[in-house]
Amino acid sequence: MSKNIAALILVSATFLTPFKHAYADEQSGKACSLLTEVDDAGEITWSSNDETAELVADAQSLAISAADYQALCAGEEIVQEAASEEAAEEEQESTQVASEDIDLEAEAEAEKSIMSSAGVLAPLAGLGLAGGGGGGGGGGSSSSSSTFLDESTTYTYDANLDATWVARQEYKNSIYGAGNFNGTASTINPYTLVGVYNAYARGLSGTGKVVAVYDTDYHSGTHLEMADKNSAGKITNDGSLTTGSDATSWHGIHVAGTIAADYNSNNSNFTSGAFGDNRDYGMMGVAYNASLHLSDFADTSVYSNSQDRLNAAIQAAQTKGAIAQNNSWGWGTCQTGSGCTTIDELVTYQNNNSTSDAASMTGVLGGTTSKWADMISAYDSYQSTGLVVFANGNDYNSANASLQPGLPVVATELADAWLTVGNLNITGNTISAANMTRIGNACGQAAEFCIFADGTDIWSSTGDTNNSTNNEYSTYTGSSMAAPIVSGAVALLSEAFPNHTPAQLQDRILASANNDFFTATGTTSFVNGITHGYNSEFGHGLLDLATALGPVSTSSIIIPIEGFGTLNQRYGNIETARRFNVAATSLKLGAAFGDSIKNTLDGHTAYFYDGLNGGFAFNAGSLVTNAHSPKTKFSDFDSVLGPDSFVSKKISKDVNFLFDRNKVGGLEKRMMAFISTSEVSSSYVGKNIHLQNSMSFAQRESDSIKAVRSDSPFNIPFLQASENGFSMGGKNKVGEGTLSFGLFEGESSDHQLETSGFVSEYGREVGASYSSLFFGVTNESDGFLETSVEGAFAEESKAKTTFAGVSSYGWLGKKWSYNALA
Repeated sequence: MSKNIAALILVSATFLTPFKHAYADEQSGKACSLLTEVDDAGEITWSSNDETAELVADAQSLAISAADYQALCAGEEIVQEAASEEAAEEEQESTQVASEDIDLEAEAEAEKSIMSSAGVLAPLAGLGLAGGGGGGGGGGSSSSSSTFLDESTTYTYDANLDATWVARQEYKNSIYGAGNFNGTASTINPYTLVGVYNAYARGLSGTGKVVAVYDTDYHSGTHLEMADKNSAGKITNDGSLTTGSDATSWHGIHVAGTIAADYNSNNSNFTSGAFGDNRDYGMMGVAYNASLHLSDFADTSVYSNSQDRLNAAIQAAQTKGAIAQNNSWGWGTCQTGSGCTTIDELVTYQNNNSTSDAASMTGVLGGTTSKWADMISAYDSYQSTGLVVFANGNDYNSANASLQPGLPVVATELADAWLTVGNLNITGNTISAANMTRIGNACGQAAEFCIFADGTDIWSSTGDTNNSTNNEYSTYTGSSMAAPIVSGAVALLSEAFPNHTPAQLQDRILASANNDFFTATGTTSFVNGITHGYNSEFGHGLLDLATALGPVSTSSIIIPIEGFGTLNQRYGNIETARRFNVAATSLKLGAAFGDSIKNTLDGHTAYFYDGLNGGFAFNAGSLVTNAHSPKTKFSDFDSVLGPDSFVSKKISKDVNFLFDRNKVGGLEKRMMAFISTSEVSSSYVGKNIHLQNSMSFAQRESDSIKAVRSDSPFNIPFLQASENGFSMGGKNKVGEGTLSFGLFEGESSDHQLETSGFVSEYGREVGASYSSLFFGVTNESDGFLETSVEGAFAEESKAKTTFAGVSSYGWLGKKWSYNALA
């Protein structure tokens, strides 16, 4: 036993370095003579030949002397395990199978086997028969995976629906521009400008969402645009609502209409012919199915103090669960030429006086400090429920946001769920070619939570002088009109991403904004490495709902956890969960699976999460790529197995090598060494040669070698990773048969999976046939059964597979042979 082990170690140590086969070809006698020599004194020493220097160094690492090394090898019988018993008994020094004049230094060009990758599947079909040599094979085409990264949330984009919406006059009527109602609008529709059409094309409408409005001058009756909503109980208010006094003073109902006026089925006579043109279609709000909660800052029925009224409105918005609270107002007058009280004044006062946020507001605006503190606290509490949206002011001479819209600059705890909205006048047929003119306050110090929309010439619901009609509309301009477009967009986004907190909605809006029309001077960093540029004039840029509804920068899968309840309970903590790139997550199936897994998963919805934690639905089957489809055909051995390209090289009776000329690369990198350890046993070590070539099944005929590769139809697929790695093992005579075993470690040919394994075989001759039983175990990293499992499916995966089978080959008369593997 000790001799067998020593010999195996010896072969392992010497073979795993590049073998100097040219020198070996010149030698005769024992393999040990390659590494040892006898000096003048008759002592055995290590060889000094440069050709064997590396091998000598490996042998010396065994910590034995040159004499002991030679003694281990002396007198040992050599057996080529890939040859038949008859061939092993031949006493030839060198056998050349492929050619009489093979140069072992030359590199032969690899010839393609017509079996291709379908050869792996051929054994599953059972027995193949053919005239001349026998065999079987197949071929086919691979299937491709569909793309899913262009899909968004559970609301999939529909291009036809997109086109339908933008063509509807009720949608078009949000703008009142030159020639608009004659169909020749010269400016971009404000809804189209910010991507509202894209939300509609996904079936989004604000259903189930509430938007709070803090404003004044509402319609005391039921405007046509609110009638159905009101009847359904989707409009509520706290306190009393004031009404406008003339055609220019219906600010609150105009804002509310822009946010959530009903969609009225694109009815050309919705206003009963009040206008006699396309305006008779009426208009629709951005989130037309959302509910509204209205608060009036002019209401004194409960609170006579404006600070108390404001605080009550904020608390009411939270109580109603409003996803956004729209504020199209400010302290004092902020119109062009009159000057604004801007946020920098509050910053300067605080810096000069070292006062608290609330005390600083008292110093600048007056009022009661404790009530300002209550206001800040109320906003902070509301942000657990909704996003504060504030119109920025209308003084284009102001380089800063007005004070209330810019409040988070000082009260920094409010910056997480707050959007300051400015007004852009945009003219042109496309965004890239448009003229963008800021006609309100710049963002200034509020730039990191500032965004823009087009609030110019917005046509929406109002009233008449006597508040007697319910089909009045007017065109207003200002940041007051830009803010409700954003508030409605918040409701649409929240519907699309129900897992998003208000802070995450803010991040998604800012990180996806169109900032191509200005030079960014600063960068905001969001979660997972997402960044976005801004500057002091335009903040993060123009609201881009279409981009916000798609994946932002990265796409990752969140690992779910067991249980039910909140989203975090179902999906794990989204902020801290491990993330895997979806594009790098896949199942690339091996031949054993056919199309079963892909067919099972096709049509089932799965979710991935992008860099801002937005959940996106996709077809689970798109992650799966099928293996090649097998097609059986009959051929002779030469066409199925390829030409003879394995070379058996005997150095002496004691050592034999098997080379594969058909693979690209040096011959010394693709060979198997055999060494006998007794009369009835032998050992081998292989490098980049299929382990099956050390077993009895590799032999086809007594005078030629039809060796096995991973693309051969009769290879054992569980062992094919040995073709790209190392193998070692042994063989022993047991009774009338032979028991062999092998260990290997390498990469699979299809998907380069790291694989290790063990196989044992017992075979014997029965008449003109040789049959065997085999079993084994493999361990694969990041895959199983030659199937690549990548990304989220494969983290630290290790698949263990146990297999068993039978093989047989032989002759049926003089002209027919058979090979079988199961």
